[in-house]
Amino acid sequence: MLYTETNIQLIQNNSLMRKDGGQNTKIVATVGPACNTYDTLLELVQAGVDVFRLNFSHGTHADHLTIIQHIQAINMEFNTHVGILADLQGPKLRVGKIQDNALPLQAGDIITLVNENVLGTREKIYMSYEQFAEDCEVGERILMDDGKLVFEVASTNKKDTVQLRCLHGGVLSSNKGVNLPDTNIKQPSLTEKDLEDLEFILTQPAVNWVALSFVRTREDVEDLKNRIEARGHQAKVMAKIENRKRSKISARSSRQPMVL
Repeated sequence: MLYTETNIQLIQNNSLMRKDGGQNTKIVATVGPACNTYDTLLELVQAGVDVFRLNFSHGTHADHLTIIQHIQAINMEFNTHVGILADLQGPKLRVGKIQDNALPLQAGDIITLVNENVLGTREKIYMSYEQFAEDCEVGERILMDDGKLVFEVASTNKKDTVQLRCLHGGVLSSNKGVNLPDTNIKQPSLTEKDLEDLEFILTQPAVNWVALSFVRTREDVEDLKNRIEARGHQAKVMAKIENRKRSKISARSSRQPMVL
C-alpha cells in the first residue's frame, strides 16, 4: 500500500484521534491473525481505531511483541496516539470431553457436572473448576459456549457434584467455556498464566492498559495495581465485570479502575 500525503493527512486529522476533547466515545479493536500486519493495523487506525486490544488468551509473547512494535511505529511515523490494551485471560472454566463431541439438550433436561475427569454424557460431565460445587448456590444461572446454552443450578452436594437444569438448549460439545455470572468463585483473578503474561507486559512501556478478567473484589484490582506499580510501569487497570454481584468492588479507592 502506498502512503501518500493525503493518506497521512487523513490519519493525522482523524476526528476520533483529536486531542481537543471533542469526541468522547472511543473504538477498541481486538488484534487477531486477520489484522496483525503493519499495513492492516495502519488501515484500522485510518478508519478510526483508538485502542488496540491484545488478547493474551491467544498468541505467544513474540506475537504480541511484533504487534506492539507495529503500533509504536505507526504512532511515531504518523504522529498518532493509538493506545495498547493488554487483556489478561483470567480463570478459564470449561467442561471436558463430550461423547461423540455432541450432547443435544433442551429446556428441562438435567445434566450433572462432576470433578471426575470422565467422558461426558448426560449422566456425568467433567467441570475443570474443582470448587464449583462448593461455590455455587441453587437457582444461580450457568452459561456455556459463550451463552448459547443457559442452565440453572438445581442442586449441589457442596463437594464434587452439581445438577443443572437446562433453560435454553442446544448442542454441548467438548471443552466449551463455562461462565458463572451469579456465582462468587474462590479462584484468584490472576492465574499462573496471567502472572507469566504480566511479566512480559511490564517489559513493554508502550502498553497503556492492563485488563483484568473475572474481577470480584476491590482487592483483585489493588493486587494488580500494586504489581504494576512495583515495576515502575505506568499502565492503568481496566476491570472487566463478568459477575452480576458487583457490590464488593468499591469506588472509594483512590486509584479507581475503569470498569467495563
